[in-house]
Amino acid sequence: IFAGYVPLQRMASLYAHAAVFVFSSLLEACPNTLIEAMGCGAAIVASDTEPNREVAGSAVIWCDGREPGDMARAMLETVRNRAINAKLRAAASERSKRFSWERSADELVKALERAHSDYLGPARFHDSVPDRELEFHT
Repeated sequence: IFAGYVPLQRMASLYAHAAVFVFSSLLEACPNTLIEAMGCGAAIVASDTEPNREVAGSAVIWCDGREPGDMARAMLETVRNRAINAKLRAAASERSKRFSWERSADELVKALERAHSDYLGPARFHDSVPDRELEFHT
């Protein structure tokens, strides 16, 4: 089904209720749409590219995005085999947890702490910082 424009509020429902989500792009450096579909528990067929593999791991069925027959085979396998479909949905949902905002923020803080430590030593408070609340005058 080609739905045309879909408001953002309806996207999660479409991902979750699709028999299969097909991600055929060969050019994505950071496939956010793939992450969104995984987060909604979609059964996914995707083009076998390095960025897609890094994001989805084993949570999708891989196919050659340049070969329509290979993509059709993967789509049919996903739609016809309920066990595979259910397994893909669970795997996608689980894999998507790697891309939560909380985890991203935690990883960023850790990277900044490592960078600070590597260049300036462990973080420490400066001696001139008072141990009391500051007073602000307006």
